[in-house]
Amino acid sequence: MPSCPKCDLPYEQGIYCGRCGARLPHIGKTVRPTTKKSNPVENQSNNTAEEEPPQPPSHTRQLDSQNSSPSSHPVSDEISVFNAQVKKNPSSPEVYFQLAEALLRAGKAEKALSTFRAVKALSPEDPQVFRLGAKIYEVLGRSEDAIKAVNKVLSLDPHDLETALHSAKLLREAGMRQQSLEQLQTLRSRADEKPEVLLRLAELELSLDDPAAAQQDLWAYRKAAGETREMSLLLGKAMLAQNFNDGAVKHYQDALNLFPNDPDLGIGLGKAFLGLNERGKAVLEFERALIDRPDNLEILLEMGKLYNDMGMDEKGDEMFERIRRQTVRDGDIFLRMADYFLSRNWTQRALEDLERARAIGPHNPDIIKALGTVFETRGAPEKALLEYESYLEGMPRTIWALQGIVRCACKNEDFPRVAKAQKVLIEAGQNHPDAWCDYAEILIRLGDFEAAEKAFEQASRLDPTCVRAYQAPELIRIEKARAEGEKLFQKAKEAISKKFFLSAIEKLDRALDLVPREISWLALLAEVNIKIGSLSRASELLSKVRAARPQEYWAGFQLARIYEFEEKSQLAIELLASLLKDHPTDIEANLAILRLKRGQIKGERFERESLSNLIRLIHAELAELRKKSPIPLLIEAYANFIFGAGTKFQPETMKRAEQLFEEILAHFENSPWAHRGLALVYRVLGEEKKAVHHLEEWVKLSSDPQALFALARLHENFQSFTEARKCYSSLKNLFPDNGHYRRKIVEMLAKESEGSGKNELMDFLATCQERVVKEKSRPWFFYEMAWAQTMVARRSPQRDEWSKRALLTWHKGNALPEPPMWLRWGLLEAQLEFLKGPERLRTLNQNIKACEKIVREHPDVAWAHTFMGICHLGFEDLAQTDQAVKYLETGAFLDPQSAEIALLLGKTYRQLGKTVRVDAIRHHMLLLEPELMNKL
Repeated sequence: MPSCPKCDLPYEQGIYCGRCGARLPHIGKTVRPTTKKSNPVENQSNNTAEEEPPQPPSHTRQLDSQNSSPSSHPVSDEISVFNAQVKKNPSSPEVYFQLAEALLRAGKAEKALSTFRAVKALSPEDPQVFRLGAKIYEVLGRSEDAIKAVNKVLSLDPHDLETALHSAKLLREAGMRQQSLEQLQTLRSRADEKPEVLLRLAELELSLDDPAAAQQDLWAYRKAAGETREMSLLLGKAMLAQNFNDGAVKHYQDALNLFPNDPDLGIGLGKAFLGLNERGKAVLEFERALIDRPDNLEILLEMGKLYNDMGMDEKGDEMFERIRRQTVRDGDIFLRMADYFLSRNWTQRALEDLERARAIGPHNPDIIKALGTVFETRGAPEKALLEYESYLEGMPRTIWALQGIVRCACKNEDFPRVAKAQKVLIEAGQNHPDAWCDYAEILIRLGDFEAAEKAFEQASRLDPTCVRAYQAPELIRIEKARAEGEKLFQKAKEAISKKFFLSAIEKLDRALDLVPREISWLALLAEVNIKIGSLSRASELLSKVRAARPQEYWAGFQLARIYEFEEKSQLAIELLASLLKDHPTDIEANLAILRLKRGQIKGERFERESLSNLIRLIHAELAELRKKSPIPLLIEAYANFIFGAGTKFQPETMKRAEQLFEEILAHFENSPWAHRGLALVYRVLGEEKKAVHHLEEWVKLSSDPQALFALARLHENFQSFTEARKCYSSLKNLFPDNGHYRRKIVEMLAKESEGSGKNELMDFLATCQERVVKEKSRPWFFYEMAWAQTMVARRSPQRDEWSKRALLTWHKGNALPEPPMWLRWGLLEAQLEFLKGPERLRTLNQNIKACEKIVREHPDVAWAHTFMGICHLGFEDLAQTDQAVKYLETGAFLDPQSAEIALLLGKTYRQLGKTVRVDAIRHHMLLLEPELMNKL
């Protein structure tokens, strides 16, 4: 078979070579390859389709290495020769040029680059030098530098057709396909001179998803150059891209008759069979092609996809891995792999191959687009935004990138960025009514209503029937109200941060008057009402929030708590049960529902079988968690504890609960809830030391100060007053403005003094007196001294004298500028304890006014409501007791972990004869301080 005299490509018929475009001799002629000699220093003349005779060597310099050293010499010998010549004649660009070529042939591209820089400095206007530089950069994978080099050649020799084609090739490989197409379009007029231009155009048009245009150019090439292998390949791809699978099968079969056993044509035939869903024939063609081309990327890719689609994942992955092990210069193969993985929803694998593709073709728009799609699919809109914006820096009006920015910025609620992108989209040609309406709606979100009206007007001018445009006035009215409401919402959040809760409620109410169904505003208003203990309003708001967001846990749990305080236990149980279906591992909800179910059993009417049934139900509901989570064991242990405490089954249920808690600590990591449960068990059993040990472990494992307070209360209840005082001292250091801890320290000192020979309370009082004398403006010094005097008055035979001193100190403390509310509450308790008759009633009325003011200023403080209740209890009147209960319930709701408030509330219920509520408080106390249950 004859071959092209210029590039040795075999051919059977045709006028021009399908690879280099040279004119082919008639079949009957004997053809010998010729070596073309050229002078690289002088600008080359325009290439022609005719084979040119060899040029004589230049008399000034000779840069062609083929003319300077015999081909029989090894490259290493040539390098040595040229190095010696460089030393003899260091100012000669010819020698440097020959040395760079020899180094490149020897595979020493880095050294060739250094030599190229030297010859470029010596001959900065020689096109041949920059041609060599482009080759070196290309070998090194520095595509951008190679493009700059060929552009330099074209600036020096604008008519160099070969270099122009090379430039288009480099641009395409770097992913700048649009620029490559523009470059080739300028060469279309020279297609008669070099038909290869049409081939390159068709190749690029295929990559830009324009197979119809590619097919037209391939037909034009066939008329000019006849049937060639590359033309057959590209024409087949064009048919496949247009889903002409039947025609593609016939075309490839005809091409294989002209070019027998060609692997690339076999791949195309296999793809055509795949398009006809004939997988058996496709596999056969691919395997045949793979024998001849074991490293062909196209075959490996198609085989990998086919194997995966047939369920042979291991074989498919092996094919993909063979692609990754090769040195690939075209990122398109990795892009196609990623597209396949995306179609299978394998986003991580797609991302890995897209990163490989971008490393090869950083400017390829399809790669950037696919990367953005992957990041959006994986829920990372910020990363997708970076990809889209980086691409827009080079191509500022790319439609798909702008649309990507709109999608991602909308997800991030970055509406200024959305508006900017939509405006550019309109300027880039998306000038249709929907685009203007989208832009107007975003402007409304930004509060620019005037510009939004103009945008809607533009949409109506483009399409007088546009419904969205005619709905604009109503939309703008609604959004104006929303914008005003949003401002009030933000002001409410600022007020909440400053603890101005009543002001926040007023602003949120006004916002909801403007937009009644804004769920986020309703949720915040409900949260504020919960913080201040306004339970009826909070219940109403939470019902609306839950109706709109039935899966929201916080709203459901808080509503269940309110139902409990409203004596709607069955509703609370049903609500908690529905919550636990979606959140089975929430311990607080599980404990709440157990406690409420226990409250439905009156007194001690409890049967062992009821507990067994409950535990079986727990096992069934939490079966999936049993092996990997301690939650099922925890819930079973607490069920035994809650249902068994105070019944005839107490010994066996406490033992079972203890075993379960110990099993959790043995098989799982240290669980604060297990230590807390064991402490409760031992408190019921009266084993103080064991209870203390487990509460200390809870303190170590938890950063919650409630753990330390629970330990202090345990010491206090079991009369270890010294240890209790240490815990309260630590809490006082953590929260110096909490007067409750300071009071507890004084109480522990008083109780210590009762059982010892040393009166530590008097020593503490003496210290307080000295501090008050030195610093008369420190209210906490007066607070501690007043409580010390109150404690002395309770125990001293001179009660009247000490009570007067205490009351005087309380009054002095309250007379200071801006005294803490704890001073007023301390004065209230002292007056209730020490005053009698009309004076007591007078001071009670004064204290009610003072306490009401404190409740208004600090509605979120549980003790403010509690002392308001204490104040009403001081009247010792049934009507006032009813009023006191409301305040005490609010205090207990705001601080559900306070056993002291719960105990006071239980005693008040007892006075009113509310036995059901007393039982509910007893069951609540069981999970706080079970040793105090008997006080109810």
